[in-house]
Amino acid sequence: MIEIYILIIIFLCLIFLFYENIKTKKLIIQNKISFEIINQFDKLIAILHYNMNKAYDIIYKENIFIYSLEAVKISDIQFQQTGKDFCKLVLKLCGPNIKDNLILLFGNEETLFFNMLEFFNKKYEEDEIYKTTTNNLSQEEKI
Repeated sequence: MIEIYILIIIFLCLIFLFYENIKTKKLIIQNKISFEIINQFDKLIAILHYNMNKAYDIIYKENIFIYSLEAVKISDIQFQQTGKDFCKLVLKLCGPNIKDNLILLFGNEETLFFNMLEFFNKKYEEDEIYKTTTNNLSQEEKI
């Protein structure tokens, strides 16, 4: 009877060691992948920046340009939706492999979206037509 208990304990120890070995191998693989992605940082950021510029041009022509020409401020709800559309388009332009690498690089999808939205907001605020119309509207309010 004691031999059976000893065999059960040895069997459980072997299972535990096997499980720990698998966990360690997974961590090594994850660290290797993370290291490779970090080494590709320049390339990934260049691809992301190129696709963000391309996506901004597309979104601007489709959704924002008309508001700029009419000197009308885009509504906050419409602006938020346009920002989400921008992020989706950027990731579609990048493709699934680059998207996955970018998510790993930034930590999660939410952080990646936050950074893309910051880029979108900055580009929108730098828009010459937007600046002109904003200045014109503020001057009209002063009068």
